[in-house]
Amino acid sequence: MHAVPADPLVLALPEQAGLHHAADLMATLSEALARNGPLRIDSSAVRQVDLATLQILVAAHRQAARDGIPLEVTVPAGGLLATALADYGFLAAADARLAITDETWIAVQTETEQAE
Repeated sequence: MHAVPADPLVLALPEQAGLHHAADLMATLSEALARNGPLRIDSSAVRQVDLATLQILVAAHRQAARDGIPLEVTVPAGGLLATALADYGFLAAADARLAITDETWIAVQTETEQAE
């Protein structure tokens, strides 16, 4: 039996978090999730983000939830990631499935969880 790391692994999103970097981001997140420990993604350096990156982050949250791995993404108020999440409709009242608390995206809720 192997020990699960207690401290989160911290990954920083690059300044240019767009489609051209999507494959690298997917690989990095896959490796990080494979270590089965808590993961924190810092978005403070992001200067460009697109839908592909947001979809990768949602998929990573869903995978982490399935595997029982805590995953957090920093979402500074007024920051580019917060703006992109709003602009692409991820925070729309009718479909707000992202659990964001204290500027930290902590989960993607399922429809069942959202209805409760």
